[in-house]
Amino acid sequence: MKIGYIVNDLNTGGVNTFLLQMIKYFSEKNEIYLLVLSKKKDGIDKDLNKKNIKIFYLEKKICSLLKMRKILKKVNLIHLNIFPANYLALLSIIFC
Repeated sequence: MKIGYIVNDLNTGGVNTFLLQMIKYFSEKNEIYLLVLSKKKDGIDKDLNKKNIKIFYLEKKICSLLKMRKILKKVNLIHLNIFPANYLALLSIIFC
């Protein structure tokens, strides 16, 4: 299964820590697409790249909707839980 996760950034914190653990777990048997709504790269992404997770860095801008839509068309399941990631993903699916 192809699973898409959309997060605002890769900063360490409560939600992101939980989410990154879940991504690592599911990446063992699934293809993972991680969309990060920040151009700022963190040291965490090096660990994730070792796990065969495809990471895409996008900006929190309307112009990123088309890029997001193109990536999301490849996945079977989309996981969202953080504002504004959920609104941008919804807009990209509806209007693009």
